[in-house]
Amino acid sequence: MVASRFSILGSLSVTTEEGIRTSVPGQKNRVLLATLLLHADQCVSVDQLARRLWGDGLPRDPRRVVQTYVVRLRRWLGDGGLIRTRDGGYTMELDHERLDLLEFRRLLRLAARAGRPEDEVALLRRAVGLWRGPACENVESDVLHHLDVPILTEQYQHAVERRVDLELRAGPPGELIAELRALTREHPLRERHWAQLMTALRGCGRRAEALDVYSSVFRTLRDELGIEPGRELRELHEAILSGDDVAFPGVTPPRELPPDVRHFVGRARELRLLDEALAEEGSAARTAVVVGRGGVGKTAMAIRWCASVAGDFPDGQLYLDLQGFDARPALEPADALRALLRGLGVAPGDIPADETAASALFRTRTTGRRLLVLLDNALDTRQVRPLLPGRGPVVVVTSRNQLRGLVASGAATRVVLRPLSDDESAALLAALLAKDPAWRETDQARRLAALAEGLPLALRVIGERLARQPELPLTDLVRDIDADPDAVASGDDAVHAMLSSSYERLDTTTKRVLRLTGGLHPGPVLDPRPVAALVGMPVDRVRAHLDHLVANHLAEQTGPHRYELHRLVRSYAAAEMRRQDTAPDQDAARAALLFLREYRPSTIDAEAPVRF
Repeated sequence: MVASRFSILGSLSVTTEEGIRTSVPGQKNRVLLATLLLHADQCVSVDQLARRLWGDGLPRDPRRVVQTYVVRLRRWLGDGGLIRTRDGGYTMELDHERLDLLEFRRLLRLAARAGRPEDEVALLRRAVGLWRGPACENVESDVLHHLDVPILTEQYQHAVERRVDLELRAGPPGELIAELRALTREHPLRERHWAQLMTALRGCGRRAEALDVYSSVFRTLRDELGIEPGRELRELHEAILSGDDVAFPGVTPPRELPPDVRHFVGRARELRLLDEALAEEGSAARTAVVVGRGGVGKTAMAIRWCASVAGDFPDGQLYLDLQGFDARPALEPADALRALLRGLGVAPGDIPADETAASALFRTRTTGRRLLVLLDNALDTRQVRPLLPGRGPVVVVTSRNQLRGLVASGAATRVVLRPLSDDESAALLAALLAKDPAWRETDQARRLAALAEGLPLALRVIGERLARQPELPLTDLVRDIDADPDAVASGDDAVHAMLSSSYERLDTTTKRVLRLTGGLHPGPVLDPRPVAALVGMPVDRVRAHLDHLVANHLAEQTGPHRYELHRLVRSYAAAEMRRQDTAPDQDAARAALLFLREYRPSTIDAEAPVRF
């Protein structure tokens, strides 16, 4: 037998090339195949497979036994290359035509981007129609049904709810009543279906029946959970009692993501890291922090990733600029929570003024929801921590700060964004200037790319200047930037503003360390000892300030007690030194550095000139 298509939206089954659907023999084979299919195109570790195969009762050598089952499954599938061995695990690489789960998610993404409600309904109907019953119905694995299947089931239920919401708006509602009665019987604790049924009945003039439905859900929630219906059902009940017009139930899911950036280049590795970090199974808080230098493209990459997966989040996407490194004051957590809760449809009068209470309400409103949250331009861990939602949503945070506290506590995974390579930088310039792809191989293109230090912001400023002044010889621009890195921002203060916003967030002493180091230290590679001589403080304190610069991506640690200031940062720091530090202070720093070179030459490169 050679497997052609796989189905897990219902009982696990395999369809052969001849079109014959067959069940998978053997309980362990079904668990193994179902796990790989639920994580299609992802590497599933041996430990993950073993947990689903045996739970807590692992065999003595689970790795060897898993390998044996993989060999058997490959043989049964008739395609030895279908299950690929990866470092520490296995993966099945399939497209949406061969796996109903991938087709389901593809249709959800298309539905989320549909411009017209009728198109979205059609796509949602196709997606829901792929289900033949509960996912992996014939697969016996408590761990799989606890960790993997609920996420998939929630996507299905949200797709049904969204489709019904749209059809209730379009009308006539009477055609949905029978389906909604069945849905409330099948899912008696999902309040949205009860609200939809009440709305449909009221829309058909069956007011008494709508009130009777409320009595039914009231009893069900009281008897099963000891709680009363939520606000949506209560307000709907009151509106029907008073004879008011019944508003459409629920809130339209937020779609707040900014538009994707044009001419996006590279980042395949970092996008893959985001995929892996945010697909981690069983994680209480699926949060990734994208950190890097100002202008390195953190926001663009985060938006690109969020846009690519938006269809997996039917409850919507929230976006908030936290203004952490901005000319405006950074948002206080309480203000940020108000904005996020308003995005979820919470009335301003219902948002607590107290930050702790507002944070708790945000977690309550987001728990269990398939929601994507992008928190852009964060200042520090203190600002972000109260904004983390409850279990269920996925969060992406961007910051120039390394957010060490958030990562160290286990609340987030860090993805570091480095500057573009020279080849990628030249490719971006070529795209911006609509040049022939071969142009990126020219010496001038490579030189411009190198001078921009791989920063997309700087490259875009260069591209804009060249597009605006097409008669400007490239050799002249290269010469200008080589002589003065600030020329990158000539005619546009974006790069200067980016560096200034990072600088202004530093404490007074760290600012002085950066100014004197950037202005006077010979060369970009820093040893804390000559820096200590420059600024007149103990080496241990200097290390702490350099580490603070690293945390804010104004310096890079390249080895034990070795740091580096990038060219644009050094140029900015030198300009600030000339503007803020008096001539006697600068002379004293130079003298201390010359003394160190004269009497302890091993601590500094004797060939590097001290700049006067």
